[in-house]
Parts: sequence; structure tokens; C-alpha cells
Amino acid sequence: MIRRLEWLSGDGRAVRLIGRIALVAVALGLGYALGVLLMSPQCATVVTAVGVAFCLGAVVVDPKMGMLLWMIVAPYARFIPLDIQLGHGIPDLKLSRLVTLVLLALWAAQVAIGRRRLSRVIWSDVFMALFAVFTLISYSGAPMSTNKALQNYWDIWLVPVVAYFLARQLFSTERDVKRIAITIAIVGLYLAVLATHEQMTGITLFYPEDRSVIYSTHVRRVVNLLGNPAFTAVCLAMAAPLAARGMIESKTRGRRLVWLGVLLALAVGSFMCYNRAGWAAFIASLLVMLPFYPRFRKVFLPVFIAAVVLLVVTWGVVSATPAIRERLQAEGPIIWRMQVLGTAWKMIKAHPFTGVGQGNFAALYTLYARGAAYQYADPNARVLMSPHNSLVYILVHGGLMTLVPYLGFMLSAFWVTLRFYLSIADAKARSLIVATWGAFVAYLLPSMAGDTVIFAFGAVLFYVLVGGVLGWILGSGQALIVPKKSAEGAA
Repeated sequence: MIRRLEWLSGDGRAVRLIGRIALVAVALGLGYALGVLLMSPQCATVVTAVGVAFCLGAVVVDPKMGMLLWMIVAPYARFIPLDIQLGHGIPDLKLSRLVTLVLLALWAAQVAIGRRRLSRVIWSDVFMALFAVFTLISYSGAPMSTNKALQNYWDIWLVPVVAYFLARQLFSTERDVKRIAITIAIVGLYLAVLATHEQMTGITLFYPEDRSVIYSTHVRRVVNLLGNPAFTAVCLAMAAPLAARGMIESKTRGRRLVWLGVLLALAVGSFMCYNRAGWAAFIASLLVMLPFYPRFRKVFLPVFIAAVVLLVVTWGVVSATPAIRERLQAEGPIIWRMQVLGTAWKMIKAHPFTGVGQGNFAALYTLYARGAAYQYADPNARVLMSPHNSLVYILVHGGLMTLVPYLGFMLSAFWVTLRFYLSIADAKARSLIVATWGAFVAYLLPSMAGDTVIFAFGAVLFYVLVGGVLGWILGSGQALIVPKKSAEGAA
């Protein structure tokens, strides 16, 4: 009997060995086949197929990690490429469309079979849903075909909205929120490196088509990946408070140094964008944390004061630097924005509730700016395609029916985080809420000087963070809430 067991044990080891050898052989064979295909004329198709399959496979295996992976690789999708082009007249299978659809289908299937519970609906969810619906309605008068209008709506508005709802349902723990923060920090880090490299070398590694690379004589317009330095600056500013919080809360010196390096890289990248709203957002996102985060205040406040003193002392030299002087003294963009906002206000007064419709701002600009007699004059004159203010953009295109839900979402989401902050005593959990407030400021402040609301990737980063935080608050975060004294007394 003993000999038989020994023989079976040895036979089992042999089977496992044969299985491993077969697995290695298959891997080598697939690697060889992939290498041959990569060296063939169909290289781009192979890269697209393998990349998309990997991303979708990650989503299927682990929806949460798959979603975070998508956030990291999304800006590269058009360059690698990971977007599948289907030809004229057929909607492309863009990576963002595929991932959000697969995630949505997986989530719905898990809910249907009872593997996942629905998170309870809150006002933020209602306002976000209303915003999505009314924004779609605002396309009814868009100067584009139905097919193009739906694709435009899908890419700019629907993908971020779906990302928010998925984050609300998929993420429910503090660990999940930390992973989202790390993901945004990774995105910010590579954007900072690309911005710094482009500004210093003049080389654009990932150039979107038809983008100007000139700000002024001595300042390059950073367009790597995202095509707009303002959009890059928003991402860096959102990552800054999350990186600062990671540095403060890390338990080991090595991790603190890594986070410090990330934060410094973000600061340098933000500076290299030469975007004034981005500079203000970066600093404000950190300053807003000071009153609510004692550990951060202890470290950052002396550094900030020292930096301000140094800047004041050296201002003569700093302000004389050609690049900085050109950006700080540039009045043309400000004057132009004020003129455009005046024209936008005329459109708003004429269409306060429904707006002029998506895509109609540029078409109607000359009419409202100069009158009916000049509506078709000088077709080659430069016309701003949008008002360069996110709230005005929403109001002028969709009217109050879209602006009210948008503001309702922002205010209700902030209110939930504020109530949670005031009802818990855990310092680390509080620091995560405060870092989220910093990201709020980083996203909303530049929107007053730019159309960040139509920057879909930045919206995805922001909405996933907010959705993840709300999911955590309504999920495992409930265990952190300290009972009120009255409840304790009654008990």
C-alpha cells in the first residue's frame, strides 16, 4: 500500500513537470509567432489586437484593476495604437468605448446573478444622471450628423459619466481609493516627465495632429499626448495633493522618498507647462489641505513660507527671465477671454434654459458679437470655438437644464465628503478626504479659465476619484463613523 502511494505521488510530480514543460513550450511558441507577426507588415494590427486583448482581459479578470490600467494607458491609445479604426462612416472601436462597455456589462451581469450588490443611490448619482440626459438633449440642435453627434457625446460626456458610476459601484474600501490615488499619481508622473522633456528639448514624442507648439518667443506650448498644456496642468495639479498625502502617510523612508520624488516631478512638470491657471491650481490644491491636515501642515507650511520668501527676494531676477516674463505679462489671452465671455453672455440671455445647442457657439459667435449684418463677414477670421470657461461652456451650450445638475453633483459630492470628515476620528481616513478636496480644487479652479469640462480624460480621472471616495464612504467607511454622544447616552 505504501509503495502504491509513493508511486502515485511520484506519478503526480511527473504529470506536473510535464504540464510545466508544455506550458513553457506553448509560451515560447506564442512568443515566436508574435515576434514573427511584429516583424511583418501587419505589425500595427498585431499591436492593436494584443494591446486591446490585454486590456480587456485585465478587465475581465479583475474589473477594478482593469479599470485603473485603462486610466493609465488611455492617453496612449491613439498613438500605440489601441483604438481600432473601422473605416469611414463606421464608429471606431476606441479603447475607452470598449473598456467602459465591457466593465458595464460585467457589472450588470454580476448584479443580475447576485455576486455584487448595488450601492445605494445618493443625490450625487441623481444629479450626474440628469446631467448626462440633459447634455444629450442639448445635441438635438447640433450642427452635425446624428452619427457624429452621438459619437461626440459618447467620447466627451458619456465615458466620464459611466466611469463615475462604475467607480461608485466597484470601489468600496479605503484601499481602493488609495489605488485610485496611486493611479492618478502614475499618470501625473509620466505627463510631468513628458512635459519637462518637451519644454527642454523641443521634441514632442506623442504629437496630436494640428496642434500649435508655440506660446511665445521663448515658451513652447506643451502638447505631448493630450494636445493642450492646460489639460496636462490639470492632471498634474490633481495628482499633487494625492502625492503629498502619500508622502506624509508612508511608513518607510524609502516610500516617503519615492513620493517626494513624484511630488517634485509634478511641480517641475507643472512649471514647464507655463500655464498660469495650472500654476495657480497646483499651489491651491496643496494650500487647501493646510487647515484640515495637521501632519501635512507641519511639513509643507515651513517649506511654502521659505519658497515665498525666496521668490520675493529673487523676484527681480525671476521676473526678468524671458519665458516667465512673457507668460506673466501676456494680456492678450485675458482680454480676448473677456470679450468672448461678453458674447457668450448674450447667447445665454437669449437661450437661458436650453442653451444654443452643442457645437453652435462658434457658428453663432459672429452674429452675437457683431450683429446680423456681420454674421457671414470674414469667414477666415479667428473665432474661438468655446468660451474658455467650463461653467459658461455648459450654460451657453446646454442652458440651466445642464448647469444646475452639474453644480448639484459637485456640491452634493463635496457635502458627503464633508459630513464624513466631520463624523470620523481616524486621521489617515481624514487625510484621504482632504487630499480629495485638493483634487476638487485642482480640477475646478482651471475650469474657470478653460474648457476642462470637455477634457474627457481629465474628467475620467476626477470622476473616478470622486466616485471611488463616495463608494468608500457609503461602503466600508461607515465603520469609521464615530457615534454621536446622544446615541451613546441612549445606549
